[in-house]
Amino acid sequence: MTDREEARPALRGGEAVQRMRQSLERVDRERQGLVKVAASLEDFVRTQDARFAELEQELNDTALLYVASYQLQARDEPREVLRHLRELLEQLIGVESFALYLGGPEAKVIASRGLLAAQLAPQRTDQGPLAPAYVKKAPILVEGEPLPTGTLSTPLAVVPLLLAERVVGAISIVKLFPHKQAWASVDVQLLNLLATHAASALLAAHLVRQAQQSDLLGTLATLGEGLE
Repeated sequence: MTDREEARPALRGGEAVQRMRQSLERVDRERQGLVKVAASLEDFVRTQDARFAELEQELNDTALLYVASYQLQARDEPREVLRHLRELLEQLIGVESFALYLGGPEAKVIASRGLLAAQLAPQRTDQGPLAPAYVKKAPILVEGEPLPTGTLSTPLAVVPLLLAERVVGAISIVKLFPHKQAWASVDVQLLNLLATHAASALLAAHLVRQAQQSDLLGTLATLGEGLE
């Protein structure tokens, strides 16, 4: 056997090794590609899960706001409106103590929770803790997590009660329940709902009660005349 013939098997063995190495490199590239695809799919799934959770929360918040608004406007007795307002503050927002004021320039407390009678003196609306909300005509909230300790002089939030563009009262939120460390996004929406609907609900219930005590049909006829 010549030297040339002896070199052929070695050459063929080297080619086989080279081909195997190339095959392994190709498999490794394909594996890396699959890993990247899998990572992209995982990112996509996580993004979609987060988006679905966000949409679900938005739907829940919208349903909550609808129910709160409906329940607030569905009452035809001022006491019932106040009862529902208390429930909304306590159960949906987590308010432990608050005072509801009506009037101006000196507002008086008409409802409260978790506060002593001695604390519920009338408040000026052109100065003091109620003034900023009366001027801004929008809820004023203290931010922070955890929220600081509130008092009637330094409340955690003041929600003006609006009739059209006129502020006729305010809700001073003094304290939240211990488990409530900060405002949630839906809390802000609920407080805005109270700002725009609570006063009209109270007024409507008061007018309905007055009409029932006198002549409801006559009152409705007068309303009809005013719409002509």
